[in-house]
Amino acid sequence: MPRYECFDKSDACATHAAEESTGPPHWPMDEVPDALQPFSFHGFTHQVRTGELLLPNVKCRSLGVAAALCAALFLATPVSAQGQPLAEPAQSTVYGGLITDSNPILPLGSEGPREPASDLSTLAPRIATLSEHGDVTARRTGVTYLSDAATPGVSAAAAPTPTVTVEDCRSRYPNYATATTVVIDHFNYCLVGTCVYYTLDIETGGIVGVTTWRCVAAGRGARANRRINVEVGYDRFVDEGTIGNPLIHLESSLTAGGYNGSDGSNPACTVNASLGNPSVRATWQGGLKATYTVTSNQSDGYSRDDLSRCGIGLYGRSDLPVWAPIFNTGVRMDSATYLGANVNAAIFDRVVPVMQEYSLSSTAHSQVANHIWDALHLPAGTIPHKAGKQIPGSVDSGKPLTRLYDQWDTAASQQKQKNETGKNRACLTLPAPPTGYDCDEFPFASTWEGAGVGDDNFSVRYVDAGENRSAGGTLSAWYGADRILHKDAFYVSIRN
Repeated sequence: MPRYECFDKSDACATHAAEESTGPPHWPMDEVPDALQPFSFHGFTHQVRTGELLLPNVKCRSLGVAAALCAALFLATPVSAQGQPLAEPAQSTVYGGLITDSNPILPLGSEGPREPASDLSTLAPRIATLSEHGDVTARRTGVTYLSDAATPGVSAAAAPTPTVTVEDCRSRYPNYATATTVVIDHFNYCLVGTCVYYTLDIETGGIVGVTTWRCVAAGRGARANRRINVEVGYDRFVDEGTIGNPLIHLESSLTAGGYNGSDGSNPACTVNASLGNPSVRATWQGGLKATYTVTSNQSDGYSRDDLSRCGIGLYGRSDLPVWAPIFNTGVRMDSATYLGANVNAAIFDRVVPVMQEYSLSSTAHSQVANHIWDALHLPAGTIPHKAGKQIPGSVDSGKPLTRLYDQWDTAASQQKQKNETGKNRACLTLPAPPTGYDCDEFPFASTWEGAGVGDDNFSVRYVDAGENRSAGGTLSAWYGADRILHKDAFYVSIRN
């Protein structure tokens, strides 16, 4: 009896394989329509041949690419515009994703990849709905960045317009053998690594060719709108073994999810891909890049700041309709009205910023800087005295500060007043200061960890009043420049 190989029912195909111990899994003739219409896929027209084995040696498997190979008979027989069968290809390609320790390059001759993979689909997988804030994720994973222009990276405070490009990422992180994912700051993001696709023998599913290349993604936030821009570039292709036509399908896709947490929820952000994004290898090699925008309407946001939190993920695929992941990160849009002139903004939020605007040698605020340095590194010698005193705020402490905007609600206003009261009480224990001095406190009065907590894990010291005002202005400006919202976490570090 004539038989069909795998058709388009991979789950049932696996069942057939389990039921029959001899011969390849198949579909009896009476289970498949006698005629199938040609259809368009990846720019070619295909048809399924009937009455014979199309892929006689493919073993149907239940995972990833192997299941896709069963469906690949849709790709196996191109037809002419008149519907006549053309030569049947001997190979097809599958995207292997970003190379990491958990996703190494598979060698020639081995079985095609079974993971990572998604359901067979023309659409990339949607990112799962988030349930925690990006800075909470960053605290679990230890991701931070330094905020001032004296350190490597694009400074949010010094760069009013997000600027990073694919070329910048390539230059900044030249070693792409190891995947590097960096939130440079709230407004600039880079991924640099090696991606791979495999050329597979259609009959056996074995790897006959391996192609690697440098894959780079550059993300830019925004200071005046709720839009993230992502740019993707592929270059430095290296082939090993049997490689097919350079016009093979090679596509990327960016998707987004929404947020549902204890403080509110928002729908998935909207992703728009530019028309003309590369879809074949030769176009990527010619220097064309794929570009995407990620947006969220203010009306979709939650809370007073109209927040939208979204996970975004980049996927790739080649000939077989199997999507493999390249990167996944988090973004946040807001329309906060208390951060200066720019009401709307969009940032990469899976990071805890390190406020590093104060310097021990600064003529504007060195006394404040010295006070903070002592509080963070020599807390036992600070006032008020306390055995085992631990003042939060340094990266080493693992205890970030949390911004307190006192006009947020009654609880915030009351905490700000507690901070003031606690500071003043401690200042009374200090010797009388010279004229023109203020009592300074750390952690800042504008944080939930201030003197009002009541645990004496804070410090007070008299400093020059002019320097104190200068330091306060610097902190306020940094909150706005780095988009530090109410209850956002951050660390503090003092420069020499």
